[in-house]
Amino acid sequence: AEARRLAEERAAREAAEKLAKQRAEQLRQAQATAIKAQAERLAKAQKPASSKASNSKSTAKSADILAAEQDYYLQQLQWQLQRQLEAEVSYPAWAKQFAQEGLVEMDLELNRAGETFNLRARDDSVAKLLVSEVQRAVQSAASKISINDDLEGQQWPLSVSYRFSLQGAEQPTMAMPQPPKSLQVKKAPPAQQGQLRQSYEDVQRERILSAVEYPKAAQILKKKGLVELQVEILRDGKLGEIKELSNNRHRELTQALINAVKQNAPFPPLPAELSDSSLKLKVSHDFKL
Repeated sequence: AEARRLAEERAAREAAEKLAKQRAEQLRQAQATAIKAQAERLAKAQKPASSKASNSKSTAKSADILAAEQDYYLQQLQWQLQRQLEAEVSYPAWAKQFAQEGLVEMDLELNRAGETFNLRARDDSVAKLLVSEVQRAVQSAASKISINDDLEGQQWPLSVSYRFSLQGAEQPTMAMPQPPKSLQVKKAPPAQQGQLRQSYEDVQRERILSAVEYPKAAQILKKKGLVELQVEILRDGKLGEIKELSNNRHRELTQALINAVKQNAPFPPLPAELSDSSLKLKVSHDFKL
C-alpha cells in the first residue's frame, strides 16, 4: 500500500511538472508570436505608404531585425530578473532546520512599473517555505531592475528558478544575452575606453561607499582605521574576488566594507564599448569616530 501511495504521488508530481512545462512553452510561443506581430507593426509604421509594393522585401527584413531586437530586450529583462533574484534570496532558517531543499521554478508576469502578477510555482511538491521565499525575493528583485524603454508592451511573461541546497549546489546558470548585429556596439578607442572605465568605476565605488555602515560595537569600543579592498567585477556584472589591500587589525571594520560591496552586487554589466573581461576596482573607507 505504501509503495502504491508513493507511486501515485510520483505520477501526480510528474504530471504536474509536465503540465507546468507545457504551460511555460505555450507562454514562450505566445511571447514569440506577440514579438513578431509587434515587429511587423513597427516595420509597417516606419515604411512610407507610397513604397508598399516596391519595398515589400526590405519591409520583411526590417520586421526580422525588429523581432530580433525585441527578443533580445526580453531576454535581457529575463536575465536581469534572474540574477537579481539570486542576490535577494535568503535560505529560510526553518527550512534549513527541517532539511528542506529543492529547485523552485516559478512563472510570473511583470509590468513596466516593476510589479509582479500571477506568480505560479511549477512543482507543488517543493516545500512552501522555499516557494514563499522565492516569491518574496522575486518581488523585491523586480523593483530593482531596469526595463529597456525600447521593449514593446506593458507586461511580459517571465520565469525564474532558484536551487535551495544544504550542500551548496550551484545555481542554474543563465548567460548574459548577446545583442543582435543591429544592436552591437563597436569597441571604443583606447583613450575613450579609459574614460568609460573610469566613469564606471567612479559610479560603482560611490554606490559601495554609500552603503557602508559603521558597526555600533566598533564605535563604542573606539575602533577606527582605513580599510582598502580590491573588488573584481566580471563583464556581466557579477562579483568576482574580493582582496584585502590593507592590514586593518579590526576585522569588523573590514567586514563592514565587504558587506557594502556584497550588498551592491550584482553590479551593472561593463559598458559594451569596453574590451575588458573584468575590472578590478579599488575601494577604501576611513572609519573615523
